[in-house]
Amino acid sequence: VIPAFFPYYWPILISRMFFGFGSALFVTLSVSYITDLYDGDMQRKLLGWRQAVGNLGDVVLLFVASLLITINWQSTYLIFFLLFVPMVLVGMFIPKEFDNFSIRSALVDDEGHVVDKSASQKQTTNWQVLWLAFIFL
Repeated sequence: VIPAFFPYYWPILISRMFFGFGSALFVTLSVSYITDLYDGDMQRKLLGWRQAVGNLGDVVLLFVASLLITINWQSTYLIFFLLFVPMVLVGMFIPKEFDNFSIRSALVDDEGHVVDKSASQKQTTNWQVLWLAFIFL
């Protein structure tokens, strides 16, 4: 959103770098949630939906940006205000029981059997990463 208000080279470059970092955090976190919480066909179906909805969002945002560019080139950056909608929805609708959900990070053999039962627990919801991704957007 910064380039909509500061049309200079360095603010645009730095804000785009931060946007890239934030996008990378959100994409990897969404894939991690799906792979940690679902198995089998449901996991594959949700990964497909995540990709399809992401691509559809890209198409819609590009179309809206093409309408905004008729105002001026800076107004196209205002489209990033729409990204706050999914961020709020994720915060509202991710089940609270997953806040401290933990999975085993254990050693597994080739057949999928757990070899090391004393493996450490890891938390799936890392709120610090979510906060950093929000700041970078």
